[in-house]
Amino acid sequence: MISRERMEKKLAAYGPFGAGLLCLVLYTISSAKGITWGDSPEISQAVALLGVMHPTGYPFFILSGKLLTSLLFFVDDPAQRLNYVVGFWGAATVTLLALSTRRVILRLSPGLGPTPWIPTLAGMLTALSYGCSAIFFEQARIAEVYTLHVAILGLALWLWLRFEESGERKLVFYLALVMGLGLAHHLTIVHLFPAALALLLAKGARFFATWRFPAACAIGASPFLLYLYLPIADLTTTGFPWGGTSEWGFFWYHISGSHYHHYLFESAATAVRHLHDLPVKLFSHLGPVGLAALLWGFVELGRKAWRLLLLLGLYLLFSLTHAVGYNVSDWNVYLCAPFYVVTVVAGVGLGRGLLWLAARIQNKSPLAAVLGIGALLASGFVAVGILAGFQVKEYLEEMPFVPEMAEEVTRTLEAGDILLLQGDTNCYSTWYTQNVRGIGRDAAAINVLRVRDRWYVEFLKERWPFMELPTMARTDRVARETLRRYSGKRKIYERGVYTGRDARLEDGYRMVNRGFINEILPDPQGSKKPVYVGESYLTAQVEKGKPGLPGRRFMSQDRIHLVVKWFDPVDRKTEVRFIAPDGSVYETRPLEVSGRTGMSWVSLAPTEARPQGSWRVEMHADGEEILGYGFEIAL
Repeated sequence: MISRERMEKKLAAYGPFGAGLLCLVLYTISSAKGITWGDSPEISQAVALLGVMHPTGYPFFILSGKLLTSLLFFVDDPAQRLNYVVGFWGAATVTLLALSTRRVILRLSPGLGPTPWIPTLAGMLTALSYGCSAIFFEQARIAEVYTLHVAILGLALWLWLRFEESGERKLVFYLALVMGLGLAHHLTIVHLFPAALALLLAKGARFFATWRFPAACAIGASPFLLYLYLPIADLTTTGFPWGGTSEWGFFWYHISGSHYHHYLFESAATAVRHLHDLPVKLFSHLGPVGLAALLWGFVELGRKAWRLLLLLGLYLLFSLTHAVGYNVSDWNVYLCAPFYVVTVVAGVGLGRGLLWLAARIQNKSPLAAVLGIGALLASGFVAVGILAGFQVKEYLEEMPFVPEMAEEVTRTLEAGDILLLQGDTNCYSTWYTQNVRGIGRDAAAINVLRVRDRWYVEFLKERWPFMELPTMARTDRVARETLRRYSGKRKIYERGVYTGRDARLEDGYRMVNRGFINEILPDPQGSKKPVYVGESYLTAQVEKGKPGLPGRRFMSQDRIHLVVKWFDPVDRKTEVRFIAPDGSVYETRPLEVSGRTGMSWVSLAPTEARPQGSWRVEMHADGEEILGYGFEIAL
């Protein structure tokens, strides 16, 4: 029979790792199915082909990601492998949070009484609540950089906690290496530097007069050598070499993050709005009990460990200031790191509060203390379990829309075609499918925003020798010049340029929808309206009143739905034609579109008379074809 003391030791030793393992399972089963919206396709491509990511390059992420994804060779899709690796970093973050919370509670609690398991369970509970929070769970299931960033931050904080407690000078060398690796990944780890410096000064200024200080600086600077990977990758990758980093000017601009500097405190109104939203996001993250625990945690640190409060408080000051002042739409992802620290402090408050309550109860009944505190912790674990269930359920229902969309786009293109793109997902998903999956690689997929950069224009000419464009800063000029040079000579398509309203289609051209992209055709007669459809796709799945996955190949028993998203919602009359393999019109449907809706769909029902083979769907309005492309019906 295992003694209670031995069980408590096992819980302390394995409990935090169990919390991390549980989150790893949750992240794995909820992992996105391939590439997703945003930067995910670009990041997946850089890791798969050892390329260059957007600034600041993230060399440590790319190289470690390539190493770990190579171990998952049995998973076919490289993007899926990277999603699993990101989940692993997320699980490591949860483990470190549990360990750090437990260590601080023990640091503040010399006597634990009959409930010595409270620090461990409080650490596990707060770590699981962070790991299952909406803001972190989403990042732990897609190819993004933030779980590794928070894992590095978590490891550094854990080491700083040990240093503050023990004063071991050798820990500073480990810390220098970890924080240096952080700089070779995500530059916002720099927010920890002034906090660490303040802690070192609070421990005694003598350290800076010894040989250890320059030695630690040298160790911390060594990971910067990883940035030399970027110019090598720029010259060797078969993917998209972002930034022309083989040239010194572009290299420094890239790794310094100068591309993003103007977003910081660019708009006072945005900063005020973010500051207004911050308490709401904090309440959503912690809940009322967590907020109370957070306040108590700060009080406890101020009373018994002011140096730790200095470390954590200064980091929160700098990191939250950066997040609030960053004028980007996804600014909330920059809360992942400071909310990690917030959760540690809340966990400390929770653990200290439970120990205080247990001490009051045990005077009357030690058994009541054990049972009462155990019940409170159990209710917390149940609440986190419910939260995790909602997260998993939501993501299990998510369909792999982006991979299907990108494949359809690239399969529509033929060698020598030109596709003008605007928007991160549009560009990155197309590039990933071309470069990693090898579909439609001989068609020129152009990001119209990047044509302003000389390195990108040179890349276009090297990749597709027929593409010769001058550097131009404006989207409409890029589109206009492309049409002037290549219209009538090559097929030109767009996605998100004219339909994204970043440019106006000139007179003499009109667009015909080809699915997720639109073909730009000469229009010497002058159409009544040059743009009708934003995008469309075919699907055989409609669940809960929403369209399903796109596709161009269907079974004979499928009900096929044409989903159309209009460029502008106005009243109009259209006609949909389904054309059979023999060229005859199998079915015609009038479709009256209300200006109150931006999306319509029409269905082709399965019948015994519906033949198999290559079909075509067309839509006509004002006497012209405004949509048309083929699809297959098989057994």
